[in-house]
Amino acid sequence: MADASWTIISRHLGSMAFGSLVMAICQLIRLLLNAIDDATKDAQDKSLLLKLAIKCARCAAWCLQKTIEFVAHYSYVFVAIDGTTFCRGCRDTFQLVALYPAQTAINQAVKKLLVLIISCSIPAICAICVFAILDNDESYRAEYAPLYPALTVFACAYLLSIGITTVIEGLIDTIYLCAFKDMEANKTFGPKFMSNNLREAFGIDTAVDEAGSAAAYYKPVEGRRHGQKPDVGVGIGLDLARGL
Repeated sequence: MADASWTIISRHLGSMAFGSLVMAICQLIRLLLNAIDDATKDAQDKSLLLKLAIKCARCAAWCLQKTIEFVAHYSYVFVAIDGTTFCRGCRDTFQLVALYPAQTAINQAVKKLLVLIISCSIPAICAICVFAILDNDESYRAEYAPLYPALTVFACAYLLSIGITTVIEGLIDTIYLCAFKDMEANKTFGPKFMSNNLREAFGIDTAVDEAGSAAAYYKPVEGRRHGQKPDVGVGIGLDLARGL
């Protein structure tokens, strides 16, 4: 945690500040449009065209803010992975969405589903447990109502679940981007850094099956983690055979 915090402060603080500035400008635009909407209520009642224009502008500003937040979220992941700038991370995000639109949509749907399940289940379970414990305590129930502590626990657990889901969303996006970057960069021989479990999830053969006779040279990631060195002679011979 300390190393990661120091890396962010020393290398990526400018990217974080610039991305926050862009999102703050979008929020400021929405606030200005809301102020204009409130100030022109009487004029909107007299002019349907003005009312439609302001409503469309507010809708467009909302869509712009959500789009920038989506792009900025992926851009921060690219900044952490590649060490690039925020603008280049935005460019890479657009390329990712253009190349894998269906996969990106599924990734977003899975994230929203997990966020919904976690943010609802954790507070509800905690509140029910507290209510059940206090409700069975006759001495407590004689003086106090168990509902209010349960509601307090529900609110605290909900705030905690928001932090948990934020971390989970970052983990899912990081794994997603790393997996597709690995597949994109190693199209010839298949993903190089994927574990066999992740390969199976993506419907890709395991590293040993994909490498075939070159398995001694192209070892899966588990072997590299344990310090197993590839058989260089076998790899060179196979490369020469492919060249012939």
